[in-house]
Amino acid sequence: MKKATKSVLIIALSIIFQNLPAQTPPVVQTTGAITYQTFYDGLSPYGTWIDYPDYGQVWRPTVDAGFRPYLTNGYWEYTDDGWYWDSDYDWGWAPFHYGNWLYDDNMGWLWVPGYDWSPAWVAWGDIDGYYAWAPLEPRIGDRRPHDYYWNMVKRDHILDRNLQDRALDKDRVREQASRISAVHNPERDRISHALISQGPDVRDVQRFTNHEINPVSVKDVARIPTERRMDNNIPVYRPAIQRPEPAEFNRATVNDIRPINSFDYNRFPEERMDNERQMNNVRSMPVMQSEMRGMGEMRGMGGMHGGGGGRR
Repeated sequence: MKKATKSVLIIALSIIFQNLPAQTPPVVQTTGAITYQTFYDGLSPYGTWIDYPDYGQVWRPTVDAGFRPYLTNGYWEYTDDGWYWDSDYDWGWAPFHYGNWLYDDNMGWLWVPGYDWSPAWVAWGDIDGYYAWAPLEPRIGDRRPHDYYWNMVKRDHILDRNLQDRALDKDRVREQASRISAVHNPERDRISHALISQGPDVRDVQRFTNHEINPVSVKDVARIPTERRMDNNIPVYRPAIQRPEPAEFNRATVNDIRPINSFDYNRFPEERMDNERQMNNVRSMPVMQSEMRGMGEMRGMGGMHGGGGGRR
């Protein structure tokens, strides 16, 4: 009798729980701060963290040969916040809108985290019927980006979805880069008050592309978006950031690095160092375990070519 009663009770409870409304996980609001751990944990499956001399933790994405930030696998979209880099990479929400990029001849393109958001951390330029743009390296200040950093595309193709196929090859860019006229039209961001380059005048882009441009709105969301569009809005995850350390990273020494940046305009990448060899260089570095996981001290990155950050 007791067994029968117990069985009836279990069945009754099962029916009750099956009809309860589903519980949704708590949502982290974008107005609050998160730590750099979100960067470290979220980007680790897509690349390698490296303890890089003078810059601390940097991230090397696992990408195909020929990768260039703000050119490969993405396109430009004009928004209420200016020219926004819309990346097709699953990890694109962070490295193209926070921090800066640095090219190292021994390792390839490296992302240096920052804690301010921007539609894109780039310098803009113009030359002979081409639009040009270059990722901003860390601590660039008022210096011109290194010639190797520039990308160039004909003005009438700036809105193309396949920009990498339209862009001038790196050898021709190198020949022309010294003549690029910088586009100086910075504006203060309404949140962080940093100076952000506004890029090409949208009226000129409409004229060159023969395409009417209606600005897309940027919509703040509470988690990393899985959709590219929400009606006519771009969902953007841009919380304030605090900084601990990644749980695991590779450690580089000064003998391992060969940065190509604006501190030495005469140094260029060596053609012998292809993508596979760069990845092998990274993998050969000693792997370290963090002793600071969970700490959340913020560290500023300083001003970078018209502003050290964008919207928080």
